[in-house]
Amino acid sequence: MAVTLFIGILAAYGFSRFEFPGKELFNSIVVGVQAIPPIVLLIPYMGMIVAMKLFDTYLALILTYW
Repeated sequence: MAVTLFIGILAAYGFSRFEFPGKELFNSIVVGVQAIPPIVLLIPYMGMIVAMKLFDTYLALILTYW
């Protein structure tokens, strides 16, 4: 957790202080991913699990929570 927090702080500082190519695009991607609630991904996950014939297995749970 501490390593992730440290990297996040450094990235946030870089985004707030410096201009670099692709800054707007990357910023939009980060905000867009956070704007999608995880429950929206439930239907595609279920479709993939059924297509891989992993329905009702422990491996399906592991892949879902990974």
